[in-house]
Amino acid sequence: DQSLTPDSGSDNRADSPDRSIRSAEDRSAEEQWEKLVFEASRLSGESDLSSRADAEEKLLEAHQVARELFSAQDIRRIKPLLGLGTLYQETSQPLKALESLRRAHAALRSRTDQDLEMLSTVNHNLGRLYDQLGKHSKAQAHYHEAIFAAESRRMPDQETLASIQNNLAVSLMRELKFGDALEPLDASVKIREALLADNSQNQELRERLLPELTESYVNIAYAHFFSDRAAQAQRYAHKARALGSSGTPKGDLAQAALESLEATFKASSGDYSGAIGTMQRAYQLSRSALDPEDPSLMRYSIKLASMYLQSGREDDAFELLSPLRERYSESLGEYHHDYARVLVLLGNIAVFRDQPSEAKQLFLQGLERISSEFGEKHKYARNTLRDIVNFLEDCGQSEMANAFRGRISGDSMH
Repeated sequence: DQSLTPDSGSDNRADSPDRSIRSAEDRSAEEQWEKLVFEASRLSGESDLSSRADAEEKLLEAHQVARELFSAQDIRRIKPLLGLGTLYQETSQPLKALESLRRAHAALRSRTDQDLEMLSTVNHNLGRLYDQLGKHSKAQAHYHEAIFAAESRRMPDQETLASIQNNLAVSLMRELKFGDALEPLDASVKIREALLADNSQNQELRERLLPELTESYVNIAYAHFFSDRAAQAQRYAHKARALGSSGTPKGDLAQAALESLEATFKASSGDYSGAIGTMQRAYQLSRSALDPEDPSLMRYSIKLASMYLQSGREDDAFELLSPLRERYSESLGEYHHDYARVLVLLGNIAVFRDQPSEAKQLFLQGLERISSEFGEKHKYARNTLRDIVNFLEDCGQSEMANAFRGRISGDSMH
C-alpha cells in the first residue's frame, strides 16, 4: 500500500529554490512531473476503479518527484496533494483524503502570495469532508475560509461560490441552526438566480443550474419553515415549482427534494394521506436518481416511514426500514444520525409489536450513534431522548419511559 511520506522540516534540494543554474536532470524531472500530473488528471476523470488506482499511483509519484525538486510552498508540490485528496474523497476514503488535504491546506497557508483559487478549493473540499465525518463546526470554519478566498479573487467563480454558501448552510441545518443558515442560503439563491438569468441561451449551463437553484430554493424554504416563517417557506417552494426540472438524475433529485418539502407542508397541516402520497413520489424520484447503496436514500425512507407510523401503517414502515439496518450499519459519517433515526423508528415498531427488549436495544443503539457524533449534551441527542420518552409514555410503557428519563437528568443506563 503506497502512501504519502511525511514531510520533514527540511527539503532535500529545494531549500535553495532560486538556484540560477538548473541542471538538465532537474529539467527532465520537471517534465516528468508535468507528464505525471497530466496523466493523473486524465485518469481521475474515468469512472472505472483500475483507472482511479493508476491515477493514485501517478499522483503519489508526482508528489515524490515534487519533494525532490520544489520547495514545500511551491504550488507544484501542493498540486498532487490536492489531486490525491479529491481522488480519495471520490473513492470514499475519507481519512486518506483528510491527510492529503490537510497537508495541502497547511502548505497553501504558509505561502506569502496566496493562490486563492486553490485555497478556496482545498477549504471547500475539507468542509465537505468534515461534514461527511460528522464534524460540522470544523466543516463550517473551512467553508468560511473557502468563501473568503473565493470572494478575494479578482474574478470570483460564481458557481463555486454559490455551492460553498449552500454547503455551509446545509452544514448549519444539520446542527438545527436554521436561523444561521438563512444568510448563506440567501447568498446562494441570489448568485444562482443571476447566473440563470445571464445564461438563458446556454442550454448546457441551464441544465446544470436548474437543479442547483431548485436545491437552493428547497433548502431556504426548510430554513424558513423551521424558523416558524411558513409564508416565506411557501414562497420559495412556489419559486422551485415554477422552475420545473431538467429530467436528468440531478434534476430528479432536486424534484424529489421539492416533493419532500411539499409533504412536510401537508403533514404540518394535518393532511397525512396527502403527505404520504407526495412523499411516496419523492421516494420514487430519489430511487431513480441515486445508486441503491447511496446512504442519502435513507433520508427519504425515514421520512416516508415516519408518516406511515403516524398513520398506523407500521408494517409498511417496517418493510421500508428493516433492510436499511443491515445495509448501512458501517461507519456513515454525515449519515450517522440518519442511521440512528432508522434504529429509533425500528424501536418504535418493536414497541407496537410488543417486543420490549428488542425496542430497548434499538433505542440504546440509536442514542449511542447520536452521542458518538454530537455528544450526549447536544440538542439533537436530547431531543431524540425526549422523543423516545414521550413515545413510550404514549404507548403506556411507563417503566421503560422512566428508565430512559433517567438519562435526560444525566444518569447512565445500560
